[in-house]
Amino acid sequence: MPKMMPNAVCLLVISLLVGLSQETSINVGFPELKSREINVRSDDSSSSSSEEDDVTAISETVVLCSSFKIFATRKTRADAKAACEGLGGMLAVISDEDTYLAVTEELRKHRPLSTAFWIGLSDLDSDGEFVWEDGTVLKNRCFSVWEDGQPSTEDCVLLKRNFKWKTQKCSRKRGYICQLPVADCPTDCTSCITI
Repeated sequence: MPKMMPNAVCLLVISLLVGLSQETSINVGFPELKSREINVRSDDSSSSSSEEDDVTAISETVVLCSSFKIFATRKTRADAKAACEGLGGMLAVISDEDTYLAVTEELRKHRPLSTAFWIGLSDLDSDGEFVWEDGTVLKNRCFSVWEDGQPSTEDCVLLKRNFKWKTQKCSRKRGYICQLPVADCPTDCTSCITI
C-alpha cells in the first residue's frame, strides 16, 4: 500500500506530446523518492466537428490533486472558461508558489510562446476584488505575481509570456489553462503518495 507523507510538497510533472495516440510509458522521478514508471494514454474520445472546438492540450502538469492542461488555441475568456467547464474543470487557480512553478515550468518547455494564457482570476463580480474560480479571494492569499503597474482597470487576468499576471479585456482571444480534478487523489490533498 502507498505510504502517505502529510504536509509534503509533491509535484508530479507529466509532459504530453501533441498527437500522442497510444499508451506511452513515462519515467517519473523525485530526488528523495524512488522513480516510478507510469502509463499515460491520450484521450481522443472528445473529438468535435467544429475546428474551433477541436483543441489538443500542448502540455499537462499534475500538482497535488489537480491536473493543469495548457491550450494554445486562442479563445475569449468566456469561451476558455466554457471549454474548461466542458472538460469537467475550471480555468486554472494558480494561487500558490508550487502550482505557479509547475505550470510555468511546463510553459518554459514550449518557448517561444505565441500567446498569453487565461487563468481563473478576475474581478468580474466586484470591481477591484480579484477572485479565483474556486471562490477564493486573492487578498486572502499571500501569493501573487503581478506585472509592474498591475492590476489595471481591466477585469480578466492572464499569465503572460514573461510568467507575470496582467489584467486584460475579457474579449481578447488568448490561450488558456484548465484545472481538472485528478482521479484517485487522496482525501487529504496536502499529502503525497510515494511508491
